[in-house]
Amino acid sequence: MIKNTAHCVLCEHSKKDFTTGAYCGLTNEKPKFSNKCSSKEFGNVLEKKVIEFNTEIELVKHTKAKTMLHVYTFLSFAAIVLIGDYFFTIRLWEKGWMSTITLVIGGVGLGLIPFSIAPLNKYKREMNVAVDRKNDLDAILKIYNYSYDIDIKLIKAPHNTVETEVDLTIRTN
Repeated sequence: MIKNTAHCVLCEHSKKDFTTGAYCGLTNEKPKFSNKCSSKEFGNVLEKKVIEFNTEIELVKHTKAKTMLHVYTFLSFAAIVLIGDYFFTIRLWEKGWMSTITLVIGGVGLGLIPFSIAPLNKYKREMNVAVDRKNDLDAILKIYNYSYDIDIKLIKAPHNTVETEVDLTIRTN
């Protein structure tokens, strides 16, 4: 269920306050409509939100390759360390030695596993948040019979940053 304040965030009449959050600028109250606001006015705010939410998804998608490279690289390191530790331990055992160094090396190998998975969890979390925000936006626009076409191009900029070019068309159905 979409909150009424989500409608206000897209409206030109919207106001925000740190204590109450988004509210209607016409009534100076939290919205009290049932499904649709009769006094909504979409314009620049809507365009900015459509661009923001859709760009957010594209920027998160852009990090997928780097994230997967990190995961596979550090999982490979972990496997190499654990397999090497296993053979090292067996070799020491055959010579009649037992050492805590093999436990430390094994601990390092196991410690690499959460380090490798953390960026994947971050990627999934950011993607879920971005998709949920876009789905809420699309659901609100569907209520008011609005739709849009958006074309987002990511452009590599200096200093490892990404700039965007956006072509947006908003239609009323």
